Amino acid sequence: MKDAPMPPMISDPVHDVVISRSVKVKARDGVLLSVDIYRPAKDGEPLPGPFPAVVTRSPYDTRSGKGPSGQAGNGEYFAKRGYLYLVQDARGRYESEGDFILLDQDGEDGYDVIEWLAARPYCDGNIGTQGSSLRAWNQNATALLRPPHLKAMWVNQGGSNGLTSAIRHNGAFEMRWFGWAVTNGIHAQEAHADPAIQTAMVRNAETMYDWFCRLPWSEGNSPLAPLPNWEKWALDLYRNGDDGPFWRNPSRNFAPYRDRSADIPTVYAGAWYDSYARASIENFLAMDARASHQYLMMGAGVHGGPNFDNRLTGQVDMGPGAPIKGNLERDRKQMMLRFFDRFLKGDETAWVDQPKVRYVRMGGDGGKNAAGQLLHGAQWVADTQWPPTGVQPQDWFLHPGAALSRDPAPASPPAP
Repeated sequence: MKDAPMPPMISDPVHDVVISRSVKVKARDGVLLSVDIYRPAKDGEPLPGPFPAVVTRSPYDTRSGKGPSGQAGNGEYFAKRGYLYLVQDARGRYESEGDFILLDQDGEDGYDVIEWLAARPYCDGNIGTQGSSLRAWNQNATALLRPPHLKAMWVNQGGSNGLTSAIRHNGAFEMRWFGWAVTNGIHAQEAHADPAIQTAMVRNAETMYDWFCRLPWSEGNSPLAPLPNWEKWALDLYRNGDDGPFWRNPSRNFAPYRDRSADIPTVYAGAWYDSYARASIENFLAMDARASHQYLMMGAGVHGGPNFDNRLTGQVDMGPGAPIKGNLERDRKQMMLRFFDRFLKGDETAWVDQPKVRYVRMGGDGGKNAAGQLLHGAQWVADTQWPPTGVQPQDWFLHPGAALSRDPAPASPPAP
């Protein structure tokens, strides 16, 4: 008799996949949220399970398959490996009912979808979440409400305190959010229902420079005027530059509510050239002091989960040591799979001796690669804490001519 084969260290792709499209989940206020569920299958029929699940909730067109927002690849990847993969259209987006308001009611909707899925007979009640950007924000917002069946999160490049380190930075508004609102407003439900509105939104997106030159905007005098509901929340973000009740909404600022957050294993993944770099570290530091199995990963790249497997950052070559792919794991998806295999499937071999902190330390000789791109140089470093062991903070001062110095800048002469 031959020895039994060793069990795989991670889930193998052994299943077919079927997709349940446009399943409606009733939120607590009666709004119907639309979800697609990728399910392990055989011979064209879904398997009864029960299986653990991974959930992504998105304001983007998750079905198009175009660009990093499409979730078909993730759905098939996890379903083939024995997971349910649920993708939800955010409230007021695509096939979900309700009004879309950026960073509002994310926690309640997340709780309702997770607990609905846990009650399905084909789900075993072990549910994780993953996603980047706004799909990372809504994970943290949901964790504040502690859904009983939320067991793990992979939070990739999401916000922390919207006033100090995301929508605004120490109060200063990040103007890209106006660009986000206008370009994504092209596919607002109101624009899909009225070609004239969509045409106006496309025209306004094409002339954003002119619109920026006309700041400040007001009601009816902005590129979002064809979408009054969108215009309202965008102007609210623009006008609320000081701390106050607006920034106590737990969907846009987690800081006041950290003690409520679920104690579940979480990876906070950020990147040095992403606008969420500070927020990613803030999230980790806040929760590492309160919860177990908290991990920080800071890569070299720009915004978007797939960029963790890319050695290029803009036109700079970070070198072969920068990607997850080929250094820490076969690729980023397999690293996520190991994490979920450990904390959703209970496979103790899948996520072993993982360092609490991993970050890309950059620095090269200033040379160029064969394509003429600056070869910056980078490698992954492991540590047990953040800031890294041995780091000493230093104060540097801005001097005339944009110079930096350890010496304080000279006092400005008094005004005449």
